Amino acid sequence: MENRHAALFWHLFAGTRGGLNRIRILQALSLRPYNLNQLSKLLSCDYKTAQHHLSVLMESGLVKPGEKKYGGIYFLSEFAVGNMPLLKSIWKRIGKS
Repeated sequence: MENRHAALFWHLFAGTRGGLNRIRILQALSLRPYNLNQLSKLLSCDYKTAQHHLSVLMESGLVKPGEKKYGGIYFLSEFAVGNMPLLKSIWKRIGKS
């Protein structure tokens, strides 16, 4: 199963544009929850860009939303937390740790 996860993570972070922003989002959320506006400011990117990357990460099961309301915060999913060693090893291999 880890190979399947590794393939997903390689695709998300090394195989597509925006991988660095997705890494930065996960690294930020590993420290504390953020809302979308806070993440866009932290990443120094457009709100819509941060929203897109969060959507990709949620579709992949790595991020989950808190309450669905304006200004809602986002958290790492249990899947992301459980695979953090694999994520960190991939980030290190692509030089983005």
